[in-house]
Amino acid sequence: MSAARTLYSALLWLAQPLYLLRLWWRGRAEPGYREAMAERLGHYADAPSSGGSGCMRYRSARRAPPPR
Repeated sequence: MSAARTLYSALLWLAQPLYLLRLWWRGRAEPGYREAMAERLGHYADAPSSGGSGCMRYRSARRAPPPR
């Protein structure tokens, strides 16, 4: 792994508590922000059984253009 990626990963790992605190704080006004906080970090109770890594490619996730 390159040094830049290692540094980036470490910074994101260290920033997680701040992100969760921000979501919790925002949830005071809008309780929906406190629901499914683990899913925002990629942790799901029922993992999909597709056999793949669970990642979607950008091509398949694109929306169709709006009708004219």
